[in-house]
Amino acid sequence: MPVRRLPGGWWNINPERTMLSDDRGSQNVRLGDQVEVKVGRVDAPRGRCDLYPVSRDS
Repeated sequence: MPVRRLPGGWWNINPERTMLSDDRGSQNVRLGDQVEVKVGRVDAPRGRCDLYPVSRDS
């Protein structure tokens, strides 16, 4: 899932490239964290699908 689809503002990656932090410092996503997503469009012949984050508030 592209970082641009994560909610919030700007996301920064740490020097080890293992964690994203939002610009407010209130959210982190680490390599290996479970992220709930919904599946958007599926392109089976190409083996691709669009993933979208599910809001934690819903």
